Amino acid sequence: MTESLVHEGIDVLVKSRHFGSKDELLDEAVRTLLEVKPALKTEIAVELYKKSTISLSRASEIAGVSTEGFKEILASRGIVRVVKAPSREKIKKEMKLILQE
Repeated sequence: MTESLVHEGIDVLVKSRHFGSKDELLDEAVRTLLEVKPALKTEIAVELYKKSTISLSRASEIAGVSTEGFKEILASRGIVRVVKAPSREKIKKEMKLILQE
């Protein structure tokens, strides 16, 4: 299927009211693609994690694996995880709260 035919098909499906908008059509198309090719979920999760868009926990959910399993996926791809520690100020505030109780 050529690119122009795909674009024309999208326009036809939206104009014929099979979909409310191009975005709605694309959402459904991507969901269907991910059902057919679930490995793509892992690719999405890895890339979003690398960009710090999502947490390790959320990435593992998207990929459909445990957190430990996702850590293994990252390690197998040579992706180094960076664990961010809370700031000194935040730790002090939390300690004050704990000691007040």
